[in-house]
Amino acid sequence: MGTTDSKLAFRKGVFRLYEEQNIAASDEYWTGFWSLPESLDDIYALIGANDIRKIRDTSKPNLETLIDKLLDRIDTIVHAPSFPSPEFPVTHLLNCIRILTRLVPMIFESAENAHWEGFFFWTPRTVKRPGATDPKDQYENIPPRGHQLLKLTIELLYLAGFTVPAGLVKSEGTSRIVYAIWEDGVGSSKSLGMQRDLDQNRTEVLQLLTVLFSKSIYTTPSHALAKEDLWMGHVMSKLDKKTVLVLLCSLLNTACKYDPVGWGVPYNHILVANPREPLVAMCLRTLLILLDYRSPPTVELMHELDQHRQFVPPNAQRAENNDTDDDNSSNSSNNGPDARHDANGDHADDKDGADRRLSTASHSTEIQSILSSADEISDTHDNPFKYYLSKLHRTKDFALLMDGIHRILMNPLQASNTYLPRSTKRIPCNIEMLMLCWRLMECNQRFKDYLTNSRRCLDLMVILIYYSIESKGDIAQVGVVRMCAFILQTLSSEREFGIQLNTPFTTHSSLPALARLPAFHGTYGDYLINSIVGLITSTHGSLASLYPALILAITNVSPYLKNLSVTTASRLVGLFNSVSAPIFMIADESNHRLTGYLLEILNNIIQYHFADNPNVIYAIVRNHTKFDRLFNFTLAEGLAEIDRLRQLKEDKRRSSLEGGDSKSALAVAALTTSPLTSAHGYPKFKATEAWVQLWFPQFPVDTIRATLGYLVPQVEKKCQIEGLTTDAQILDYLRTVTMVGILPQRHPIFIRKFQWGEALVIWFRSMLWGQAYLAAMLSQHSPWNGTNVRLFQIKHEKPGSNTSSPTSASRKSRSSTSSPTSTPPPSHQQAVKSPSPNPASSQNTAVSPTSPRRPSSVLSAASSGSSAIPRASIGSALPHSSTGPVPPPKDPTPPHPVSSA
Repeated sequence: MGTTDSKLAFRKGVFRLYEEQNIAASDEYWTGFWSLPESLDDIYALIGANDIRKIRDTSKPNLETLIDKLLDRIDTIVHAPSFPSPEFPVTHLLNCIRILTRLVPMIFESAENAHWEGFFFWTPRTVKRPGATDPKDQYENIPPRGHQLLKLTIELLYLAGFTVPAGLVKSEGTSRIVYAIWEDGVGSSKSLGMQRDLDQNRTEVLQLLTVLFSKSIYTTPSHALAKEDLWMGHVMSKLDKKTVLVLLCSLLNTACKYDPVGWGVPYNHILVANPREPLVAMCLRTLLILLDYRSPPTVELMHELDQHRQFVPPNAQRAENNDTDDDNSSNSSNNGPDARHDANGDHADDKDGADRRLSTASHSTEIQSILSSADEISDTHDNPFKYYLSKLHRTKDFALLMDGIHRILMNPLQASNTYLPRSTKRIPCNIEMLMLCWRLMECNQRFKDYLTNSRRCLDLMVILIYYSIESKGDIAQVGVVRMCAFILQTLSSEREFGIQLNTPFTTHSSLPALARLPAFHGTYGDYLINSIVGLITSTHGSLASLYPALILAITNVSPYLKNLSVTTASRLVGLFNSVSAPIFMIADESNHRLTGYLLEILNNIIQYHFADNPNVIYAIVRNHTKFDRLFNFTLAEGLAEIDRLRQLKEDKRRSSLEGGDSKSALAVAALTTSPLTSAHGYPKFKATEAWVQLWFPQFPVDTIRATLGYLVPQVEKKCQIEGLTTDAQILDYLRTVTMVGILPQRHPIFIRKFQWGEALVIWFRSMLWGQAYLAAMLSQHSPWNGTNVRLFQIKHEKPGSNTSSPTSASRKSRSSTSSPTSTPPPSHQQAVKSPSPNPASSQNTAVSPTSPRRPSSVLSAASSGSSAIPRASIGSALPHSSTGPVPPPKDPTPPHPVSSA
């Protein structure tokens, strides 16, 4: 179809599909669909989206015949012993694949045709046997078209001469379907080699498979889990074990064996395009889509667990008492009168506390029952891909996977830290690789143990912090920051990771400038705390919904941290001063949780590593007035503070209007704002005394109260009697202090693990498909472009509406989370916004407020925000809440006991 006349003839053939009804299946006209087009360009240029919609809406019999003809042609070629040959050329097979890839999204997008789609693809068919003479055997049942299409697509991934080398077929007459793992690594010690044509064919087949799995992007978030996906369910239930294992290992090895740097020649990506890169990206997306599947029973259990979480307070679950490995810990077996305290400050003999625990006992029992049921469901292997991934156990397999993951994740850091500008290409699939790493940690505990017992976990922590800092100012990349926060929380729940954080960070100076801290000398723990505090204070409330996950990452590792630096101690206590301010605690109904987390961090450091953290102890002593303010907090005082600051703000405004002193105006502004609240107005939440009494008595203040009650007089006495005048002298004194008999009994370690819920599953799915959508937009031909996507929002921007920095612009061009193309098209840019993890609370989400599945309060509070956003994102850019300065989520992760540290 190289001439204009042949293209015109093919275009007229497309018109005929909806202009003429019921074209006979025996008509030679149908052969033109796989014989005339010569390239992918021809398919997308000559079969328009509106043409397909007209055929779908006005001429369904012709559409059905076309799909049947394409399936028959693929089946004939796949099982032809002489393929490839002039009779069965590769171009015919590619054209059938490309046309199906073009058609299926237009079929999925139409809600009005959902019934027809289900009937056409998933109803078993009855056909007449050729040459049958017995009336009883005249007809036979054949599988549904959906079954046939998926089966053929999987077989195409292992068709000799098309996606695997032709030499794998040893003799004539044998099947040309050879289930061989593409790359050496997990499950195979032999690679099939790399051939450009085979890689391109694999990419096109995987694109078709991804399109067949894309039904969920045409479903609203409120129904994303409520409706069963027949396409995904069929693959999970019908594929045999061998096919699942070969497909899993092929996708996994191809992605993890890829080296984006290659020989390391600068600017090599400009001279020669790497044919492997599109295949690696498609392997990652296909694998993530397969791992994301959840069966209806699992979804129902998740929904039931979400409902029960609404009624169980964080204190309902208790951890057993644990010790760390610190022999020099200041804790004692404790003889003090306040010995009977748990980690949340609950008195064991407190009648009200006992009543609260009794009232939640039944709910906790029900939750344990549901969790047990969930474990049983998991054991039925409803997702065989996730099941077999969880069974990996060989150290060399983990090493191969982690090497590949590390290689891809480090690429952005390497690309931004070169002497020659843009000499290293930043590949666009690093976000998908981060998702895969998270999935591996989630479903394979052995892999997580391998990771946290090696230095790779520290490298991963640095990568997560770099991604967060890089993306924090871009509303289109908030989902990346969210994912990094959740992965950090997942890592922090492992004891070995907390111990590894005490390793000195000697390679800090080699980091990109964006991730370096000024004058930094310390451990990885210092780097983690300083980076998280900097991330919180520099975003001025725009990442408020992520504060709990970020602070919980520090809380989980705090019992293991040693030798924290002066800067770290100062910033940690400074963050406590911000979150313990009365105006902050009563600004939102959940803000007090952050105060409790910070108290828990300081308690853990005092109880488990007092002697090893004199800088933190000294910072606490120097700020004892701030702690005294918290100990004596009253609602009346907090409300008076809000009124005072509001009056100062009004005075500042009036002074600026009257041309007053600019210095005094700035001083007033500093008093009325803080790093956590400056992005928001004054709270609309109405605090009450009854509400304060629900949480204030639960604050774990006894350890810090005892510490200050003993140390403050001692330090003041030393300064007066011995003339201690320098910080170094006081620190030397604190190193010699023993707190045996002073502190309350050592409290148990609470680990708050990240837990999935319905809203977070929908958020992750929308982010995954949003990445796939925008990555397809980066290519010349996107199968979903222009379709009615419902899982996330697509917004268009005029070029020039976003005045971002060059660094930000380059990030958008290479990342699939913002602008779809590196060079904006002349008319508009596109961006994708996925739903917030709280479908019910976000004002700018596609989730219906009358969703049949209401997310629990635990998860719905995982996002808050303002509907006014300058640009959309697939990363669930959360709007700011109108209820308070910092509206963090309620504790989404009830504490879990851990083994002795």
